[in-house]
Amino acid sequence: MTFKESENLNLANPEIKEAKREQSVENLEEELIDLCARHGNPIIIHRSGTEMPKEIPALRDFEDDQGNGEYKDTLKFIQEGMIRFLHSPIFTDTFHQNHPSRRVWEGIEADKKEVENELFAKGLYDYYNSNGLNTHCWSVIEMLKDLSHFSYAHYPPKLIEQLDEIFNQYADYIPDKEVYDHASDEEKIAYIAKIELVIKEILKVIHVESEN
Repeated sequence: MTFKESENLNLANPEIKEAKREQSVENLEEELIDLCARHGNPIIIHRSGTEMPKEIPALRDFEDDQGNGEYKDTLKFIQEGMIRFLHSPIFTDTFHQNHPSRRVWEGIEADKKEVENELFAKGLYDYYNSNGLNTHCWSVIEMLKDLSHFSYAHYPPKLIEQLDEIFNQYADYIPDKEVYDHASDEEKIAYIAKIELVIKEILKVIHVESEN
């Protein structure tokens, strides 16, 4: 299984472009484990990342759509984010809930960017940044909660209704960000399993395959 690194520039340091390469997840993780350990922050891999499917399932057409399918652009973005999350790696480090110290170690909030620069130079940044425990990896689900809450007029009422049913049924499965940020590593991993369940239920609703 391979993991293809993106060609995006590091927004925090535009002068550095991440190495472009395609290699096995095993090799990526070996190098990442080594890099983090050498810089004093050993990590533990709880789940390896997997490659995104080459073809993303088509979105359903809802009969009560009054907006000529305009909602699908946003929904496709959310869909891809959810699928990407399901394929993300999960690993923990030594900082646990100490996010400010992690940011300093990464070089994001400090002048010393040795770790960040090496992650880019070795083509490891995308994989490191795709850790499923990071809230930005599953925050797209919040966009759907907003759709369900506000019931935007250009979204099919049937879609909003089905999303609302899911979020009501699994209300306790998606943690508040502040609660999540202060949770232990073990608690976060448990939350991730619940979030994945919610995402799979949502995908059943929006994918063509589930329409019957």
